[in-house]
Amino acid sequence: MNTAAQWFWGLTTLACLIWYSTMTFLVAYRGVIDIRGMLGRLRQGQLDDEEERENPTKPAV
Repeated sequence: MNTAAQWFWGLTTLACLIWYSTMTFLVAYRGVIDIRGMLGRLRQGQLDDEEERENPTKPAV
């Protein structure tokens, strides 16, 4: 294999690794944000349920 082909495939491999690493990081980062949001909504739902049990005359929203 000549030098030009080695450079081409080396740069192509490097570009793919950078792209794959970036996508993996972004998906993981967004996943953490989504999980935190879901846990917060679940926690808020539990608080709403507790308030409803303590004050049953409160109208449901």
